This record gives sequence, structure tokens and C-alpha cells, in this order.
Amino acid sequence: EKLQKHLLAYNVYLVKLGNNLGTTVNMYNTVYKEFGKIDKDVVKITGQENKLEIKELPKPDNV
Repeated sequence: EKLQKHLLAYNVYLVKLGNNLGTTVNMYNTVYKEFGKIDKDVVKITGQENKLEIKELPKPDNV
């Protein structure tokens, strides 16, 4: 019974961790897209080649 209680509590923290990872990935992807917009503006202003490669992370699967 005690072991089950600990496992259930552990699962709650894993779910919270998964949710936080999902939020972090979403924010990372959003910020990277905005960074890409800035890079496009810099290319327009300077006339230099765009060297930035936007790297989008896959969202974690819901467990």
C-alpha cells in the first residue's frame, strides 16, 4: 500500500514534468519563429545571404 502511494505520487510529478516540457517546447518553437522574422529583416537591410536555419522541435507525446 505504501509503495503504491509513492508510485502514484511519482506519476503525478512525471505528468507535471511532461506538461512543463510541452510548454517549454512550444515557447522554444515560437521564439525561434520570431527570430527567423528578425533574420529576414536583417537580410533585407544588409542584402546578405540568409544563413539561419530554423530548427523546430517536435512536441512531446501526451502520455
